[in-house]
Amino acid sequence: FKSNLKTASTLSVIVGVFMFCWSPLVLIDIVSIFAQEPFYNVVSIAALRLALSNSAYNPIIYGIFNQSFRKGFKNIMIHC
Repeated sequence: FKSNLKTASTLSVIVGVFMFCWSPLVLIDIVSIFAQEPFYNVVSIAALRLALSNSAYNPIIYGIFNQSFRKGFKNIMIHC
């Protein structure tokens, strides 16, 4: 039960961060469909950068929540 709870909490954090990062871009894209002209401004560029930064957060999340990931990462870093 304990390992299932840890897995569920890790997965919920990963999905939550994914939703936080990608929701602004998706909303801007939906709004721009209904607008007369597509708009590309500072907000849409910032939303795109936030969405693309999601890939950088996954290793951090796994490193915090998964001990075997931390051990494997340390092992790789030692042998480089």
